Amino acid sequence: MPDAEYFHALARRCRTLARAAIVPEIKEQLSLWTVEFADKADEAEQHTPEHHAAAREVVGAQWMVARGR
Repeated sequence: MPDAEYFHALARRCRTLARAAIVPEIKEQLSLWTVEFADKADEAEQHTPEHHAAAREVVGAQWMVARGR
C-alpha cells in the first residue's frame, strides 16, 4: 500500500493543478481529489507504528488523569 507521503504528494499535485485550471468542472474535480488524497494520507499516517505509540501515550495519560493519579 502506498504510504502517507505518496498521498500527500498527490494532494499537492492536484492542488497545484486546480489553481492553474481554467475549466470550472476540472477545478472542482481536482479540488475533490485534493481532499480525498489528503484524507488517505491521514489514514495512512494513522497506521504507522509511531502513531500507535503516540496514541498509547495519550490514552495512558488520559487514563491517569481520569483516575486522579
